[in-house]
Amino acid sequence: MIRRSFSLIAAAAIAMISVSAPTKADIYGLMVGIDQYEAEQNLQGAVADAKDIADALEFQGAREVVVLLNEKATYDRVAATLASLIDKARPGDTLVFSYSGHGTQMDNVEGDDEEKDGRDELWVLGGFNQRDGRGEFILDDGLHDWLRQAAAKKLNVILVSDSCHSGTLTRSIDKRACPLPSRLSKSTPTRLMIRRRRPKPVNRTTVDASIPNLLYIGAAPDDEKVQEVWIGTQARGALSFSVAQAIRGLADNNGDNALDGHEIQKFVRNQVAQLMDYRQLPQISVGEGFTMALDKAERREGNRSLELGELGLRVVNGELSDDERRRIVGVKHGSNQCGLTWDRKAGHLVTQAGDVTSYNVTSVDALQALILKHRLVGALKLAMSERALTSKINPGFCLFKDKDRFQLYFEGAEHSYWTIFGVDAQGRIMHYFPLEEYNEKAFREPGKAKGDILIEAAAPFGGEYIVALVTDRPVDEFLATLAAYNEKIIDEAFVGEVKRVLGRAEHQIAIQSYYSAKSILQAGEVKCGL
Repeated sequence: MIRRSFSLIAAAAIAMISVSAPTKADIYGLMVGIDQYEAEQNLQGAVADAKDIADALEFQGAREVVVLLNEKATYDRVAATLASLIDKARPGDTLVFSYSGHGTQMDNVEGDDEEKDGRDELWVLGGFNQRDGRGEFILDDGLHDWLRQAAAKKLNVILVSDSCHSGTLTRSIDKRACPLPSRLSKSTPTRLMIRRRRPKPVNRTTVDASIPNLLYIGAAPDDEKVQEVWIGTQARGALSFSVAQAIRGLADNNGDNALDGHEIQKFVRNQVAQLMDYRQLPQISVGEGFTMALDKAERREGNRSLELGELGLRVVNGELSDDERRRIVGVKHGSNQCGLTWDRKAGHLVTQAGDVTSYNVTSVDALQALILKHRLVGALKLAMSERALTSKINPGFCLFKDKDRFQLYFEGAEHSYWTIFGVDAQGRIMHYFPLEEYNEKAFREPGKAKGDILIEAAAPFGGEYIVALVTDRPVDEFLATLAAYNEKIIDEAFVGEVKRVLGRAEHQIAIQSYYSAKSILQAGEVKCGL
């Protein structure tokens, strides 16, 4: 919501002399999460976001964490809490301020030329009501003043904005999908409300240069909308979930019990991209010298017990018979967790994010295999979040037409043994690596941190998930399973083998999605590379 303003602040901060945090630096936090709105569409995951980050700070032994939810998050209470925390903190301490909820943007009030983009960005609080004149929102200029106060005390600051103020998306949403709400406010304050909330004029050049050690983490660029997503069985913002994981220490790549801004940046961008199938690309500005000391760092090597959750299924242009309902395993019929939509007449399967993931789903048996595919991917994404590899795609597009060739890169391996497989648009297992034609030694040398494969888009078109698995020991039994299943439909027995290998070996995971179509006009061009 406020990336334009604060990217300038962070850029100016790079030139400043950093302040080293003392060994016993404390952590303070204010988490704001709003699901319930008086005059906006309610959300489902913002409260969970606030609790996720608060739990991570508590895990790190934070001195004080305040969580303001729904109607408790008034402007006055937020302002008073921030002032109190800034007053209590000492030079070198870390202040974490996160907001999850609706955001919006509007033209500057007449006579205000401070915003270079000509727009004001706002966080919309639960009690905001334009009709009644209730000015419950936080203006970017007011937030900027609070950050100046933190800078005056030489604090490290993490500012997390899990909201949006734009109505466009990285790629279009299929209208048959049933996505969770977006965090875009449909109303804006009046000009009078803005004038009342705007702080006194300041010298913007002086202000920008006075905020060192600021790490700004925004959910998306100005031209993208932020959608909530099911992570496990809870609706969440992918950004806040990833920030919480980073603060728990999973972003501590060098194991020094401290997080610098670049470690957090790399971890969060990679996590969000993989969790959101590259529909959301966070915007992160790192002030040089930012460091957050950790009380402890989780170094989990991956989820040892892979549990597949159920998916909500909606059927349009047709219906399921009672017998078919009984035959389909792993779904919640009538659930609002609408993870998949099956257009029975067209034979299309549409994801919650609005992508056509399969084009020729003409039977319940075919549907069942794809349900299992998406249940497995969801479970692997949770396992991935505990110790992820970094994945990249070149060229940086996630929609490819027939015969397009592209390369996938995987980085950050801490183990030596690589396995790469995919599940395609029909639910077929695709065994990519290791195969005889590859130089297996290159992937199996101790300390080998990178791997890449070349792929050519071909039928069946739709969505494929490619999984890179790196283990601390050979997994010959699993490789034999992959060879036996190559180009065969996924089933429960294969999922059992995936569970078995993850339970026996320390591992890291990356999940790279891509979408293909017969022609690029079938779904539109999509830019989504890192």
